[in-house]
Amino acid sequence: WKEAQLAEQSGALEAQFKGELAAYQALLLIDLNRLDDAKAYGTKALAHARAFAGEDSAAVALPYDSLAMIEYAKGDYIEAERLMCISSDRAQKHLPPTDSRVASSMLACGIFRYNLDDDGAWEIMRQAATLAYANLPRESSVVAMALNGSGGALMQLGRFAEAEEIIRREIDVERAVYGDTNINVYYPLSLLARLLELQGKLEESETVFRQAVDFIHKAGDTGSNPELRGNSWVNLGIVLEKRGDIAGALAVQQTALGELR
Repeated sequence: WKEAQLAEQSGALEAQFKGELAAYQALLLIDLNRLDDAKAYGTKALAHARAFAGEDSAAVALPYDSLAMIEYAKGDYIEAERLMCISSDRAQKHLPPTDSRVASSMLACGIFRYNLDDDGAWEIMRQAATLAYANLPRESSVVAMALNGSGGALMQLGRFAEAEEIIRREIDVERAVYGDTNINVYYPLSLLARLLELQGKLEESETVFRQAVDFIHKAGDTGSNPELRGNSWVNLGIVLEKRGDIAGALAVQQTALGELR
């Protein structure tokens, strides 16, 4: 925030960057829980962008994004969805598909619609995932997020086989982005095992859940989620029970209890 203030006060900022800077300041202020100040900067960002390039331009995409995030932080999810989808529209219309802002804004629009139980949410997230996977580097975190959102939505819709295919892609991307010991890889790995379980592929599910157990116990810091290691055993135990291995399931759940305690 201090650096952003210095940039604002420098007096040397070109017109094309004024809206961008104010939008980033708005996003920083959200993180600082200064929502009224954030709204003022978001409004300023949009005014700068409109003055520089007009309403129908790529320049307004980021200001609309920042305003959407402010409304989301305030709890107005309907207005947040409206603003985020305007951001997505401008990005799609005026930026090349190789610009990560296109897929990320589409994904955010889809997630906001999904949160409002909008039937069109899945299609937007599917498009974001397809676009990101085709146009961005495999080591892009935007690709990983788009695949995750799309796969999660498909899972909620009960389209488990399609979700499985997407989550397998995500695992490869997460490994490329974060390496083999980061917990970001654990989440889609666990989700894949769950999708296999939901399809009745219990032997495959057990194999992947065991991989997830091994992974999370070798991974680095689990941050604010210390329960992940214990819960990885819980998930495995549930599948073992479904496979009829009651003794194995009991042993695994005892291990889980020990770690969670």
